[in-house]
This record gives sequence, C-alpha cells and structure tokens, in this order.
Amino acid sequence: MMNYPIISLADYPQLLDAVVAQQWQVWEYDDPDELREFFAQELVSSEVTTLPKTWLMMADVTLTTIIGAVTLSLNEMGDSQPSERNPWLGYLYIDPTYRGQGLAKTLTAFAVSESAKLGFASCYLYASDEMPRYLKWGWLPLQTLEFQDERVTVMQNPPPNL
Repeated sequence: MMNYPIISLADYPQLLDAVVAQQWQVWEYDDPDELREFFAQELVSSEVTTLPKTWLMMADVTLTTIIGAVTLSLNEMGDSQPSERNPWLGYLYIDPTYRGQGLAKTLTAFAVSESAKLGFASCYLYASDEMPRYLKWGWLPLQTLEFQDERVTVMQNPPPNL
C-alpha cells in the first residue's frame, strides 16, 4: 500500500474550495456556501485546539489532488446527544479510484489519534448504511435513533487497548 500524505486543511487554506467542491458533491448538500462556512471555521481561529478540524489525504507530495478527507467537529447531532459526546468524526470520504486500500480506516484512525492529542477520551460518529464497516473496525454501537429523517446508530471509537 502506498503511503499517502495526510495534511491539515488549516495548514493549506488554499485547498478550501477543493474540499468544499468534493464534499458538496459527495454528501449532496443543498447549499455549498453553508458547507464552505463549516470548513472555513478552522481557518479563522489561531487556536490549535479549536474544532472543527479537517485532514486531507493527498495523492502525492505535490499536494495537488485530494483523495480523501475526514473531519472532527463538536455537537454534530445538535441537542439530540449529550454534550459530553464530543468530538464527532464525519465527512469521511475516499475517492472511488483509491478505495479498497484501507485508506478510510487509516484516515479514521488518524482522526481518532489527533482527537486524543487534543485531550478527548473518545470520538463519536453516527452511521446508517456504513455501520458494518465501523463495527469491523471495532467501533461500539451506543444508541439507535431517528436523525434528519434517517435511522442512524451512534457509535464510539474502540478503547486504545483493543
């Protein structure tokens, strides 16, 4: 497997438009400006510990082609979850050309590791059709509920000693 560079969007703000374009198409958001506003939040703060944080997996060291992304954010599900359930892993994406190499798992593990460096004991996510993938990676189901007109399962990352 190739070793693709993982970089912080905060360190490469010139990639903001490319991230928004990719994520907008993948997740089919109605308003790309709202998505841009979300990703731009981390670019306006000089605080290292401020969330959201987005990491990009790049095709090579030229850092011109984004092949994957993952984000940690706060209160992803709003008031439907306890406030201590933070941060949330989301916007996980791997370009179809690069799938099947374990890159989504690599990006997920990277985000969990970065979360621990920020002082968080756990990460959370909500999944619907991707739930079997996260179960395979050791994520633990906590709760199933309706969120944004979809049945989802809230999951927590596995303890580090597993």
